[in-house]
Amino acid sequence: EEIYQEEFNEKSIPAWSWQLKLSGKLLKNVNPIPMIMNQINDIEGAGEHWHSLYTILTELFVNSLDHGVLGLSSSLKQSAEGFSQYFHERTYRLEKLDSGYVMISLKYFPFTGGGRMEINIKDSGKGFDIKQVMQKNHSKSMDSGALSGRGIELVKQLCDSLTFVEDGTSVIANFVWQINQ
Repeated sequence: EEIYQEEFNEKSIPAWSWQLKLSGKLLKNVNPIPMIMNQINDIEGAGEHWHSLYTILTELFVNSLDHGVLGLSSSLKQSAEGFSQYFHERTYRLEKLDSGYVMISLKYFPFTGGGRMEINIKDSGKGFDIKQVMQKNHSKSMDSGALSGRGIELVKQLCDSLTFVEDGTSVIANFVWQINQ
């Protein structure tokens, strides 16, 4: 933890950065997460810690696509029937999709015995009331039977920080890991 503080400040320059923007129809045909993970493995090599990064990227991308671009409401997922309706509506909206975008940016900062990946995912959606949604998700996560809101809670547990900005159309996650030598 102290190493992390010492080696990082706001002026840190990433060792590398990578960005991908998917628009319109590409959003229904391309899953960018395996592509991104291949890039990371090519640059940094394989590592156990990438499993967590895969989960973070998947949850945040799907969140941006479903709620941002497609405008789906989590409230549908409050029952098994609603869950089914949610996925039916998702498929329908994806089929019709011809505009909107999701942009994924990564910045990698290595440090002694570990590193930090800054993930920024931005979508073309209308955004949301950040405070209200986070409070609702938090109270729902206390209810183990809740069917929605679990993804973001999981991402919060895996990340060092998770911040929604620009009225919820952009999320910045910092994933920090230490490799035990």
